[in-house]
Amino acid sequence: ASRTSASAQGDDAKMLGDERLTSAQTMFGIAVRSVAIESLMFLMKVMHTLKSRLQASMGRGEEGAVARYMAETVDVVPELRHHMYLNICTRFLKLDSCMNMVLAVKWDSKDADDFPPQSPYVKAIANEVRQVMERACS
Repeated sequence: ASRTSASAQGDDAKMLGDERLTSAQTMFGIAVRSVAIESLMFLMKVMHTLKSRLQASMGRGEEGAVARYMAETVDVVPELRHHMYLNICTRFLKLDSCMNMVLAVKWDSKDADDFPPQSPYVKAIANEVRQVMERACS
């Protein structure tokens, strides 16, 4: 059974426990998400600072546990941060209709001269970006 986007977002809210994270009115919780991921980035730096102390406090033969924890948990935070910001951006811009416009373009070399000004999808993308900026500034 396929789920609609709205029901999938509703399931996300239940899973996350906070509907502000799935609402366009709150810009999908960008403020909350940013504080959370940047806090993790700070904790990652602290963990790297404390790594040698943690290893020294472990018993003989247990130093590898700290290295494994750092590699499997702490060191993945930058990648998580990258994906969080990348995915939140895809929620801001509704580019499905723009994609259809791009696919409908006949890509002849003679059309390259007036490419940007006459392309309706460029205007549509610019409009999407403008709407996001208006929401961000309000």
